[in-house]
Amino acid sequence: MTKKEYQEQVEKTFKKSLKNIMYDLCVIQDLVPTEGAHILKVPKDVFVYWRNQFRFGPLQRRCDQAKKKDTERLLGYDEKLKDKQISRPFQHSQEQSLAGFQESLERYLEMLMAKELIYPSEGFPKINFDLNIACLEQTLQWLDDYRANKFYNKYLMDIEK
Repeated sequence: MTKKEYQEQVEKTFKKSLKNIMYDLCVIQDLVPTEGAHILKVPKDVFVYWRNQFRFGPLQRRCDQAKKKDTERLLGYDEKLKDKQISRPFQHSQEQSLAGFQESLERYLEMLMAKELIYPSEGFPKINFDLNIACLEQTLQWLDDYRANKFYNKYLMDIEK
């Protein structure tokens, strides 16, 4: 039988489109090709072909999910920078204070986000870039927690444990 004939047979038996059937078997039930082929009564290579056709393989799904998360992250950067002018003057440029430090971190973070929007990186440089952004965001969160006296309280709770 051809793949098309197998497809017609499977769709007739399950009364669903092949894509919906494969989604259920590959994504919902997370079956390996041998199990899925057995359920559908098709050769394993046909099942694998269909799985790849619909991008329901485990690596394909992870890749698609990573691309989706990356797109969402970039949209988040775009949203955060929507009303920001990157080259605006610093308010605390002459200060050696927490406010000056925070402003410098915030502005550097904005610059990195804008750079990623304009020149998206890939591979190892992307990992390094993402780590820099995450470190800056965490440091800014710690500064906010410090100012709200949460950082000291968190320290006390953690030291108690």
